Amino acid sequence: AGIGDVDASARATIPDGRHIHAGTTLGLSSSANVDAKASADASATVPAPSSGGSTGGGGSGGGSSSVGVGVAVAVNVANVTNEATIGKDAIVEANGVKLEAVMTDVDSDKIHTFGADAKSGAGGGTIGVAGAVAISVDTVHTNATIGENAAVNAGTGDVSLAATSQTN
Repeated sequence: AGIGDVDASARATIPDGRHIHAGTTLGLSSSANVDAKASADASATVPAPSSGGSTGGGGSGGGSSSVGVGVAVAVNVANVTNEATIGKDAIVEANGVKLEAVMTDVDSDKIHTFGADAKSGAGGGTIGVAGAVAISVDTVHTNATIGENAAVNAGTGDVSLAATSQTN
């Protein structure tokens, strides 16, 4: 069995109710790039029964059987939060406000990659049973937000919010 359990968070936040005065552009930036995978590999090999000499005569010869069982289970659970936020009831005064929650560039990779992989096999005996299950449950929250009742005065500057995320 293979189990993966990942909780990853990247946050850039002005807390609820804060008053911020910035002389220039206020920037809040968070970034994330999460990869998570679970793998399982199971196999069973049973030696073939030895062939004993037959003594002849009637009746059914006693024989032996062998069973091989291979079972693989892989479960991957990933929870990713990437957010840039101005909290509720906050007051921001600046000459421009830029909030961004984006993908981190890791050697030109800007994709969250998730998965589960399971394989199994059984052989060599008179009976072989094999099964494999792979499950990946992945949740990604990417947000750039200005909270309820927050006051943002950007002066002569721009206000921009960007949230980008890509999964594979």
